[in-house]
Amino acid sequence: IHRRCDSCGERPSAVYDETRREEICTICFQERRKGRIERRRYVDQFDQWCKEQYRLETGFEKPESLSEVAGSAGRIAVIYADGNNMGELLQSARNVEDFGALSEALRRAIRDAVFQALFEVFLRNTSPKKKKKYAPFEIIALGGDDALLVVPASDGWDVSRILIERFQNHGEITGLRKRLGDSSAKPVPLTISVGVAIADMKYPISFLVNLAQGLLKEAKRWARQTQAGTLCHLWLRAPIISESASMVLKPLYYKRAKSYSYRLTARPYTCEEAERLTDLARALKQLAKSQRRALAESLAKGVHVSLNYALYQAARVKGGDLQEIFEKARELVFQRGSATESPTSFWVELNGQRTGDIVYQTALLDALELADLLPPYKSEAQTDQPRSLADGT
Repeated sequence: IHRRCDSCGERPSAVYDETRREEICTICFQERRKGRIERRRYVDQFDQWCKEQYRLETGFEKPESLSEVAGSAGRIAVIYADGNNMGELLQSARNVEDFGALSEALRRAIRDAVFQALFEVFLRNTSPKKKKKYAPFEIIALGGDDALLVVPASDGWDVSRILIERFQNHGEITGLRKRLGDSSAKPVPLTISVGVAIADMKYPISFLVNLAQGLLKEAKRWARQTQAGTLCHLWLRAPIISESASMVLKPLYYKRAKSYSYRLTARPYTCEEAERLTDLARALKQLAKSQRRALAESLAKGVHVSLNYALYQAARVKGGDLQEIFEKARELVFQRGSATESPTSFWVELNGQRTGDIVYQTALLDALELADLLPPYKSEAQTDQPRSLADGT
């Protein structure tokens, strides 16, 4: 009689893992130890990078568990990034040495993009007194043209958005883009796509990695249409059992009324669209949480209910702040060129649908969800209650 390994569930347990408080087999223990050494190496590499780039010693220790990354909120964001059109780039290699040089250039670009994003989010505006003991991230894999990392949930969006921007503007990528353009009949954009799965710590990390990989596929689909760096995210606010991104997104955000269908999301987003969505979310954070929640609930009830509620609220706000937010949310979808010429406030009617099937889409719920997720500005953190736009103050 023996106890099975708490990790693989197949072999008999032989070692107690104090970090995770699990009885595991020898093989699983060796794999975990190997992984921890590897992840410690990434923290050391980040520290060395910060010294070289900014003359800054982070002093970070490797987090002993993901709970230290999640923090008091108990939520994490799993980020899966992968380059676009890299196959065409590598096919342009003339020989083995050329292939090696291209691979090394990609490795430096993805490393620098990840490290730069982590630096800007966690260190750039952080005072020495508030610096964390443990690294607020866990890099699981980094190399080639892809990366897999875990950060606190509230920082997942910003890390991903900055990673995309820094990668496609990296000097190595700029040089490779020029080289590929010179050797091709048409320009081939070298960008990166990112899938972000955000959830409570109760979900197994393997589940979130698989979900992030599915979201990455959705982002790459949009990248093929836009020829840009893209981002697709999902915040699991209710329990789910499927790891398929498409099977999760559609039931949550694709709805049907009696005479029309409506989509409560415009994701995936390009990097430029993600910047605009971030601005919308920051503006919506000026609303009290109860008002944001009521607006989100009205959206779920359909086009007409949400318009009545939202326009009533907008009329109560002095200066037209809320109406301006609605117009920007509409423009975010309308500028994609797939909508009719008569957009209705923050809803847009899509073109190219089946005969007689009217489909509306909005980006407003994405902005509202992001407003709940993003960390507050320092000025916002000084007050317990956000200023209400609807109270006219």
